[in-house]
Amino acid sequence: MSDKLTKLFIVIFLTLLIWTWAFLALEKEESFRGTLVISQQSDPALLVSFSADGIDYGDEIPLKLIFIGTPDKISDLAKRSELVPQSDVDQERLAYAYNPTDEGHTETTTYTFNLFSFIQSHSKTKDLALTLKSCEIAGRPITNIEVKVEVLEKKDCKIRCLNIEDGRLVTEAEITPAIIAMYMRQGDIAEATIKLTDDQLDQARKEPVHVTPFVQLGDAGIRLADKTVAVRLPAISSFDSKPFQTTLPIGIVMSQKLQNAYRVEIDKDSETEARSRIMLLSTEEAFEAYKATDYPLLIEVNDGDQSQDEIPPKTIIYNFPAEFMQKGQIKLADPEEAKTRQVKIKLIPITAPTP
Repeated sequence: MSDKLTKLFIVIFLTLLIWTWAFLALEKEESFRGTLVISQQSDPALLVSFSADGIDYGDEIPLKLIFIGTPDKISDLAKRSELVPQSDVDQERLAYAYNPTDEGHTETTTYTFNLFSFIQSHSKTKDLALTLKSCEIAGRPITNIEVKVEVLEKKDCKIRCLNIEDGRLVTEAEITPAIIAMYMRQGDIAEATIKLTDDQLDQARKEPVHVTPFVQLGDAGIRLADKTVAVRLPAISSFDSKPFQTTLPIGIVMSQKLQNAYRVEIDKDSETEARSRIMLLSTEEAFEAYKATDYPLLIEVNDGDQSQDEIPPKTIIYNFPAEFMQKGQIKLADPEEAKTRQVKIKLIPITAPTP
């Protein structure tokens, strides 16, 4: 009887061994692209950035994730990710959301974070029914990364409006609400910004334009507000198309160092072409003020131009009066055409007088 039991146990053991080997033989290993991102549910008072191996990745790290699993599970994930074009909005994205509060990272400091353990135990990985074998960043296996957390301060910020085309302050903009609460770095000026294109500025003279304010957080980039504001501009009467041409000297903007060492010689042929008539959109008052300026046209000479064998042509700057520009009462009718107005120059060394 004992011999039969022994043989039975041997058969059972061999059967289990064969099944185990067969199961392991069915496992497949595959790599997939993933990302570590900041959770949208994170506390907005916490500014977070990631780094690994001394490299700063900001608020998102690209990952290479190597999974082990049954062929059907690997194939299923591959069909939803690797085999689907990047442009497909339904593409499976292995984005693992990090919430600093959930990890106890709520102070202004740098934390060491076990990324491998985080991904391995994440509900997304469990739902895939796969096992994480390795996590790589920039081609190197990584276990821990650094997480820098900075606690921000909530401030009531005055909103300023800028022209996105040239960066000028639009002082006549009526912004509603004019104050918005935003999280900023401690010590920073409580000021938020909105930027409008020329087309949006024109539209704002007819109806409110809704835009989202933002604050600058240094090297961390910008932080958008969670709501928009309405922007209106006063309507401009008698905003006409006016031709402009001048024989006044072209003003030259250059450093004192260059002025002491060089004089600027403008090529006559290119100057004649650059001075040709150009159309402006302007009120009568702004147009008259522009014509009365000493230097309606400017060029800028840069430090370093003197070292070039051939100085690139200088684009004409239309020196509109600041007060009328800020009110949007004068501008170029065709900014693209204005970019073609250029002059060629030479820098002629100034010879020191003989003692």
